[in-house]
Amino acid sequence: MRTGSLASNIAAIYAGLGETEKALEWLEQSYKDKDTDMPRLRWYPAFASVRPDPRFKDILRRLNLPE
Repeated sequence: MRTGSLASNIAAIYAGLGETEKALEWLEQSYKDKDTDMPRLRWYPAFASVRPDPRFKDILRRLNLPE
């Protein structure tokens, strides 16, 4: 099942709430779903709280996006 941007939007909500674990779980789901919204991770303000996390940086690496 493809959830598309739904997963990344849920991740953004959790990140905005400071729920890093949940945000990263949903970002992983978004990655698995090949979500076309994933490039916004680099600049979307809601993800500011999870950007320092090594798991977030790993997702960027797997997407071939610069930190």
